[in-house]
Amino acid sequence: MKGKRKRLKKPVKLALTLTGRALLLLTVFLMVKTFLLEVHIQKGEDMYPRVRDGDLLIAEKAMHDYGRNEAVLFRHEEEILCARIIAFAGETVDVNSEGGLMINGILQEEEIFYPTEQTGEISFPFTVPEDCVFVLGDLRPYAADSRSFGAMKTDDVLGRVIFVIRVRGI
Repeated sequence: MKGKRKRLKKPVKLALTLTGRALLLLTVFLMVKTFLLEVHIQKGEDMYPRVRDGDLLIAEKAMHDYGRNEAVLFRHEEEILCARIIAFAGETVDVNSEGGLMINGILQEEEIFYPTEQTGEISFPFTVPEDCVFVLGDLRPYAADSRSFGAMKTDDVLGRVIFVIRVRGI
């Protein structure tokens, strides 16, 4: 009889061990997702050609000291979007007649393939309000960005994009 009891205990012990490991793994995953990383699938071509429709974006949430021209994920209404931080609170954004982006009167050298246009709801020059950032997509003629909906609250920035995983063909 003793042998049978030990045999019954091993599968139960194994099941409890596997369940415990699965719960631990799930807990670690949820903590990482909640506090460290934001995972998002890009919808649209706002950041083309660097980020394409369907690409998987991974952003780190822990640091909030974003730099100029860093790609970030941010929340606008009910959507998560990706764009580049162009200007910070107190800075003035303008667009010259050739489509060149100017920050505080200084023409910015960018690796953008399309000129910046004065489209959308805001008028230029535009001074970024306190606790906000001005974001632009890389595909400037078509991007949904601060030209359309104004400056983004820094609290709406979810994190800096650290990885782009191309899901579709290159």
